[in-house]
Amino acid sequence: MKILSIVTLALGLLACGGDSAGPSKTFTGTWVGNAYPDVSDTAQFSITAAQSGSAITGVGTFSRDGSTNGITVSGVSTPPNLSLVLTVNAVTLSYAGTYVTSDSVTGTITQGEIVLPLSLKKQ
Repeated sequence: MKILSIVTLALGLLACGGDSAGPSKTFTGTWVGNAYPDVSDTAQFSITAAQSGSAITGVGTFSRDGSTNGITVSGVSTPPNLSLVLTVNAVTLSYAGTYVTSDSVTGTITQGEIVLPLSLKKQ
């Protein structure tokens, strides 16, 4: 009986696979995160996006130095990878990330030669 239980458990674990991000790796929803350009500065991102197939579109806000600006978002989600283009006041930022879980992405945001770590959490 113990052998049958162990075999059943092993088959169940194999059926789950090694996917730690769970069954739903989509970027649909609201995601927030902070980047830190320097020790005393915080750039806050809030993105509300929809995903159709692998294509992502959305809008959001970018806040820094007491001002908030609207952003547009487009990109591609091909788990475990996430690639976004964010436009803030005609300035283009690129985001390259990897899903850690179904509600967490870690990566970097780039503008020109500036590269900052940015983790996003689903709300």
